[in-house]
Amino acid sequence: MLFRSVLADMDVLATLPTRQRWSGLAEIVKAGLIQDADYWRSVAGDLETIGEGAASAERMAAVVRRAIEIKADVVSRDEHERGVRVLLNFGHTFGHAIETAAGYEALTHGEAVTHGMRVALAISARRGRLTAAEAKQAREVLARFPIPAWPKLDPAAVKEAVLRDKKVSAGKLRFVVLDKLGAAGVDDSLTDADLDFGAEMAEIGRAHV
Repeated sequence: MLFRSVLADMDVLATLPTRQRWSGLAEIVKAGLIQDADYWRSVAGDLETIGEGAASAERMAAVVRRAIEIKADVVSRDEHERGVRVLLNFGHTFGHAIETAAGYEALTHGEAVTHGMRVALAISARRGRLTAAEAKQAREVLARFPIPAWPKLDPAAVKEAVLRDKKVSAGKLRFVVLDKLGAAGVDDSLTDADLDFGAEMAEIGRAHV
């Protein structure tokens, strides 16, 4: 008989540097945003306690367990990433692009994804997929993440990196957006204007200086 499991050792988690713990928390927030709004709100309610490692072992175990459940559910329904699994990439298209443009320096993966989620929220609202109020609510939570100064990046270089993303198929970028808090979808009709991230990058720069 084949057994499959995910091992998450809370004692090991407690040894992580604070910056790395916050980086992992970005993926937890992402999981809630794409599939479970109640879970996202619960995590947002004590974000700093979790990020700084002050939450109880029981609380941390519950938070990690639910994030694993969400990812396992999505992956089990689409093992070869031909459909719903792409939703796990919320925030990652722009996040991967700025990692590439910055030469994988200055930001951790989680920090880059946090910026990526901010951009994805802005695009979701601009495309009429997410209400402005919900986008603002989610951005305010992401603004509480302690992220280092924003690296100076060329928006054109970021756009070029985005267009090399694995989610580009037949010349179209499958960009993961939110339809509401806790429900993600895909928009493959983004225009060149949508991919001009100058305004979003300027906003992020003002928030993290």
